[in-house]
Amino acid sequence: MLAGFTLEDGNVTVNAAQGRGPEPRAPRRLHPHARPSAVTVTEIESGPETGDAVQVVTVEIMGQRFQIRSTLDVGHIHQLASYVDDQIQTASEHSTGGDAVRIAVLAAMNIADDYFRCRKTEAALKQALTRAGEIERMVQDALADAAPEPAAETQESAP
Repeated sequence: MLAGFTLEDGNVTVNAAQGRGPEPRAPRRLHPHARPSAVTVTEIESGPETGDAVQVVTVEIMGQRFQIRSTLDVGHIHQLASYVDDQIQTASEHSTGGDAVRIAVLAAMNIADDYFRCRKTEAALKQALTRAGEIERMVQDALADAAPEPAAETQESAP
């Protein structure tokens, strides 16, 4: 399951914690070499509902800095930011001059496609595991039915 990222009024929210993102900007063309250059933890506090440590992590995507408030591991947030940036770069390379918003939407569509394919694969694997379990039970039942009954001990009666 995904972490549940939302964007409202320039704020990025992760796992229902309030995040703070950049001010909305006019669409711009992407720099072809923009890479996430920094991930820093700027604040740690206790979460109001769970008591988990909430961190404010600064990441750079598309040459812009975003502050993400989350209980997720900093390394995981870095991986997510790198993946998103890579997807945006790929979309930018395969686009014919779209602005930043259009390229970001294309990248989001590619990410959503990856996610749905993984969900479909996961469902197929769960179905295969369920079927394998059913077959295993059928084999065990068949083996139990085919096994010879243990010989009953005969008692000789004394006269």
